[in-house]
Amino acid sequence: MSEQHASPTTKDEQEGYSSPEEYFEQIEKTRQASYKAAEERRQKLPKDWLSRLCRHVHPTEHRHIVTVHERELLPWVWAAVKCDPHNLLAYQVGTYWLAQRLGRKEEALRFVLQGIEHNPDSFDLELALAEVHLHAFGRTQHALEALVRADRKWRAAWQQAADTPHDTLTYSRILLYLGTLNERLGRLQEAERYFVAARPIAKAPEAVDAHLDAIRERRRQGEGE
Repeated sequence: MSEQHASPTTKDEQEGYSSPEEYFEQIEKTRQASYKAAEERRQKLPKDWLSRLCRHVHPTEHRHIVTVHERELLPWVWAAVKCDPHNLLAYQVGTYWLAQRLGRKEEALRFVLQGIEHNPDSFDLELALAEVHLHAFGRTQHALEALVRADRKWRAAWQQAADTPHDTLTYSRILLYLGTLNERLGRLQEAERYFVAARPIAKAPEAVDAHLDAIRERRRQGEGE
């Protein structure tokens, strides 16, 4: 597996296109088609006040999030998931904001669990749940259980659509969390397995190598399970 890049930087990455301009033109056409399809879906909603609100509430990127006051952001997040319970990004943003910026960890936990209930196949939300357990509550074992589910769900998604690009950045985070937490708990064989799996897709493979070297040295000395 390899990470998908937004723009070509080498001749091999431009394969199939006669020029970079043609590549970017195709990217723009794809983006516009996606926007048009999203608007068509929103136009089909019932003609009530909530439907009208939904046409203006559809967060699809993180841009400018940090400049918005918390009290202004959260109502839009709540409205976004009310309009579309499958809006994963809104659940991710809301969970992060509640847990990390506002310290409302119980509310963050309920919110991300609601998201998982509506999106039971989402590895992104299992990762968000793991981060709430780990960083807000300090629950390492609960975080591990959520990460194991995230790992399983990512692989299931890959198997169902093996010919399409996949979010290897998120998957590398899942694997690195699994490696780190197992290492912390002294489960060195499991930690090594996850770090080995993460290395080909990690943004910093040299850091993964450092973890692997340390784990293997500890195992040679008889440490861990």
